Amino acid sequence: MAQARELGYPARASVLENAANYLVAQLVTPSPQVTAFEVNRQAFFLYVLAQLDAGIVPDLDRLVEENRSLLDPYARALVALAYADLSVTDDRVTTLLNDLNDSAVVSATGTHWQDASHDIRNLNSDVRGTAVVLQTLAQLDPENPLLPGAVRWLMSSRSAQLWATSHETAWTIFSLTEWMVASGELDANYEYNLDVNLQEVTDGRFTTSTVTDSRNISLPISDLLLEDANFFECGRGEGDGRLYYTMHVERAIDMNFVSPVNRGVSVERVYYDAECDPESETCEPITEIEAGQQVRVVLTIIAENDLVYAMIEDPIPAGTEALDPGLNINSPTQGGEVDRVDEEYRYGYWGWWFFNQIEYRDEQVVFLSNFLPAGTYQYSYFLQATIPGEYQVRPTFARQTFFPEVNGRSAGMVFTITP
Repeated sequence: MAQARELGYPARASVLENAANYLVAQLVTPSPQVTAFEVNRQAFFLYVLAQLDAGIVPDLDRLVEENRSLLDPYARALVALAYADLSVTDDRVTTLLNDLNDSAVVSATGTHWQDASHDIRNLNSDVRGTAVVLQTLAQLDPENPLLPGAVRWLMSSRSAQLWATSHETAWTIFSLTEWMVASGELDANYEYNLDVNLQEVTDGRFTTSTVTDSRNISLPISDLLLEDANFFECGRGEGDGRLYYTMHVERAIDMNFVSPVNRGVSVERVYYDAECDPESETCEPITEIEAGQQVRVVLTIIAENDLVYAMIEDPIPAGTEALDPGLNINSPTQGGEVDRVDEEYRYGYWGWWFFNQIEYRDEQVVFLSNFLPAGTYQYSYFLQATIPGEYQVRPTFARQTFFPEVNGRSAGMVFTITP
């Protein structure tokens, strides 16, 4: 209602005054005994009161002095906005903005913020929290280099055209509106070009009518220099607007030389003889098995940070078939399973809805999750060994669908099926 009043819509003064008095009554004295969700909620109350022009600078100071370490990034952002609304622009705001810079989770093309633990009591999420931080930085630090990555992360976190909840959608629209004002990108009017090794590959122009267009350019490795450094120059001409671009390299590697890689996700793959029951005996990893026997595959995934639209792809040996429990010819007990195995996880808390689906394909098994919290997970399924031979097996690969530079892979392996 305060924001609606600021935009010229009628709002009864008595209603806003009563609401402000109610919020003031909810404030608690900061102390070491309060919990994170309580401190975050106080930050939100003070942010709203600042919009109502209440004299709460001393309350903000006490909150920061006593409980700053407990404030999650979105709550620190709200406190910074509250200070700014009350015309406080000194070191108190600078310190909070520095905290936001330090707590950013940055990949090559995306930036987001997450809570120390999920603040579900205040309906927060990584999407909503990132939106609040984006709104704050767009207003108070519009030249911050983290902003374009945060915009891209939020836009890639949508499901179809909206975000997961109306709460997330509303806060994200608030933040993206502030960003468009700060960046002026809707007023695009500039030329661009891409040169590779001093040779022009493409060029064009963005205007207000084409600002939402995109270009995809692919270059075969054979067109690049194999023994020397390659130079890519993405140029932007004079004019208003902002140019976004990303670049990725894809290449094939001999499986004998493939070792594990951790770029934000740790991945391990182990094969076991399905006849071995891990509940009653110690099972040893295997690298060969007889044709006609079954293999139990166990994948261990460690996500260092929360992952949005996570995909775990596990290629299978060419002489095997993945057992799909949805087919009548297979037993339902041979289906894929997912377990969260880190010590902090409590069974039933958040539940199984993280793991949206398991796909059994001809050449690989794929595990999909729209949102995968930071933690350790074990994915398992069964293979039927059918055709004798020695097979190179590509590594298991885990990544975020829209941020593929956040990824990890297991080692490659050679698996033998004997007659």
